[in-house]
Amino acid sequence: MKVFIQCISIIILTCSCNVQDVLGSNVIFQSGECKYNPEIFHNFTIRVVNNTVNLEMITKRTFDRGFKAHVDFSISLSKTNRYQRVFAHTVDVCSVTRALKKNIFKAWFQSMLDHSNFMYNCPVVAGHYFLRNWKVDSQLVPQYLYAGNYRVIAHFFYGKLKSKNEETALDERRVEFLSSNSSFNPKYYKSFSLSVSKRTLNMNMELLLPIQRGFRAHFDYQLRLANAKTYQTLFSHNIDVCATVSNVKGGLFKSWFKSMTEKSNFMLNCPVVPGTYYLHDWEMGSSLTHQFLHPGEYRGRVNFFYGKYMTKSEIRVLSFTIDSILCN
Repeated sequence: MKVFIQCISIIILTCSCNVQDVLGSNVIFQSGECKYNPEIFHNFTIRVVNNTVNLEMITKRTFDRGFKAHVDFSISLSKTNRYQRVFAHTVDVCSVTRALKKNIFKAWFQSMLDHSNFMYNCPVVAGHYFLRNWKVDSQLVPQYLYAGNYRVIAHFFYGKLKSKNEETALDERRVEFLSSNSSFNPKYYKSFSLSVSKRTLNMNMELLLPIQRGFRAHFDYQLRLANAKTYQTLFSHNIDVCATVSNVKGGLFKSWFKSMTEKSNFMLNCPVVPGTYYLHDWEMGSSLTHQFLHPGEYRGRVNFFYGKYMTKSEIRVLSFTIDSILCN
């Protein structure tokens, strides 16, 4: 029987600030604290100095396969001291460090190697290790994260994480659509309707002008706060619609579009000629949701446009809002 052994718990408070588009996002570290298992560490300290993270540790034993981390990202609620979980994810630390495929955790680890004496792979022998003057570069921050105050809690452990909110298998996750509303530019559409029926999404439209390159979409993802009537923005993102649908490389938006083509008569590339188009009985399956998103009530706002978003050059073509529940 596997036994839960907690090795380290780390809490880091950060502030993510959006600056110029060229620079991306800037992360400001505010504070850090930790506690450790004395059977595994002689010592473990974390300090935030001049907006950099510094770690010092002396380990008593070798870290080998089975060493895991549970990372919990939370955002501070407006005008309160409370935090709302945005997403949580458990990773196999040894697998991440040796994986060829790059993801956000692998990118962070590779960045830390430039400021530490960390080993590149497992097993990690007992000894003294450090991380000094580490910053999160703008390239290491997902572009879609909303500016705000965040708290990151990381638990490192062996065995099975003890949690009342233990996540179930991925194939049990589902999205239930609740309601929708929309508005459109009559210059581009003769009609447009969006509705929810039996938890599925349905769309009907009559397009008057062709959709051409330069057609963009702004996605805004919001989470309803516990016991609140309002929604808090988690992250937002702009995409080039034509580039996304024609791109060979996959991604979340491309996955959604490919899934929709099975329930619609949407064209597979641009330009999209004028005509009547539909989407009938579309469901968002478990494979189309981020694994790390926490179950809850979500709202998606989408604005389609030409030009530069929220400027005088913007031409708003279509807008809609969809409310849904993410369930385990």
